[in-house]
Formats: sequence, structure tokens, C-alpha cells
Amino acid sequence: MAKSFKGVYILRGLFVTILTSFIATLIMGLIYSFSPVLESQIHTLGILALSVLFGSFYTTYNLGAKGLVYGLLVGLCFFLFTLLIYYFFSDSGSSLSIIIERLLICLITGAFGGTMGVICKK
Repeated sequence: MAKSFKGVYILRGLFVTILTSFIATLIMGLIYSFSPVLESQIHTLGILALSVLFGSFYTTYNLGAKGLVYGLLVGLCFFLFTLLIYYFFSDSGSSLSIIIERLLICLITGAFGGTMGVICKK
């Protein structure tokens, strides 16, 4: 497989991650609107982790190799994407601890999803 195709798989994995995050956020928004469930930071971090997990799994399942590396790349790309979107639309900054927390969640779940994608492929 040529190297150029691997970049396409990472972009596809990033798209799956963004799509999963968008759909999960819409579902949680509906749940918050029509039920007594209160918003929580745990729900936000859960959506973040679930999205990266699906995207990295998708990427490495299709590639079939180097799950840890490509899972970390998908997690890092999604983190950078969300950070860019946050600073584009937000007037206030975010604390360093929150940024590091989200980076670690993206990297850990990306590595886990990437590893699981390669294992399930074989």
C-alpha cells in the first residue's frame, strides 16, 4: 500500500471521529432538553473519548497495521481540530489543565481504539 493512501485513512478516521462527536452531541442535547438529566463535564469527556475511539478503530481496522501509531495520530488530529474550533468561536481562553486533560483523553483512547482495530482485523 502506498504511503499516500495512509493519509487518506487518517483523514477518513478524523471524519468518522467528527461525525461521531456531532451525532453524540446532538443526542445528548436532546436528552438535556427533554429530560431532567443535568449537563456534566463527564458527559462531554465521554463523548470526546467515544468519538476518538470509533475514529481510531475505523482507521486502523482498514489499515490493518501500526494501530498504536495511527490511533495516536487520529486522536492528536481530533484534539487539534477541536482546539482550533474552540479558539475560533470562543472569546475566552481555556485553562492549561483542561487542555492537557483533553489531550490525554484523545491520545489514550486513540491508542486503545487503534490497537483494538488492528486486533479485530486479524
